[in-house]
Amino acid sequence: MSGLAQSNDETFTPPKHASLPLAFSQFSAHDVLKQIFDGYDPAAGRVANILNANHKPTLVQIDEAKLWKSDGLEYLAVLVELAADDYQFAEGGLCGNCTAYVVLAVLKKEEDNLSLVAKQSPPPSSVVGDDETPSNPFESSMIGGHSSLSLDFYPYRLSRKEALIGVRDELTVMGSDTLSLALYRIEGQRLREVFRTSLVDIRYSSGSPIKKSISTLSPLPRSSGFYDYELKRTIITCIDRNDDFDCDLDRDRIEQVRKQKELWRFNGEKFLRTRKPKQRHAAAAQLASLLSSKARARR
Repeated sequence: MSGLAQSNDETFTPPKHASLPLAFSQFSAHDVLKQIFDGYDPAAGRVANILNANHKPTLVQIDEAKLWKSDGLEYLAVLVELAADDYQFAEGGLCGNCTAYVVLAVLKKEEDNLSLVAKQSPPPSSVVGDDETPSNPFESSMIGGHSSLSLDFYPYRLSRKEALIGVRDELTVMGSDTLSLALYRIEGQRLREVFRTSLVDIRYSSGSPIKKSISTLSPLPRSSGFYDYELKRTIITCIDRNDDFDCDLDRDRIEQVRKQKELWRFNGEKFLRTRKPKQRHAAAAQLASLLSSKARARR
């Protein structure tokens, strides 16, 4: 394991920053972090005013950095992980039951300079409380040892003039696999969470049917200016015959298929569901046959 020596002869694993996209390659990870965190020290890789579990300035690491193109302009979007202790960035990362803060931030170039556009509010401490969950739409995100965050640049929009930034959260624990999507709006120099929903949810246990939910999200422009979003959800119950903990329409026994539609509308701060789910049952054999035929046609 690589490490840097400290004055007290302790060693720690330094941050392993993700590479910046080509359009921002003239800058370093330190340039980015100095714009996001007041008190960031490039020599130490720490933020002075955010303390870790040992009451030392916390280490920070860029987990992902991508080019975000919006309305003809180029931005840099990053996910920055805060270390609760000096060993969090070691090989293997977070322990299974551990949790950490992640800050989403957006930056831009101004000639040869880098400047902050907006960010989530960093926490006062990098240590996540046992019962802590985000309650403020401007707060930092969180990850656990069994989860990961990734940027999603599908062209999500709040209106024709305003784009939204997507972040996907994947979680795998005993008996379930989930994928959720959060959408963020730039408000001044802050990022507000305006939408969150589950896109994939698979529940399984030994000897029992698997329940799988898959959702798609589609924007619906409105005359008021703000878009609605329609969520289409397909819920499948199956007997897993190939032991892959999933519902495969070609190889597993499908017991039931249901479909739902939801309509979400922006209220000025966030999207709220305005239409309760409408369910429609489909004949499993007919659906499986139809999907299999389409799959063969594509091949």
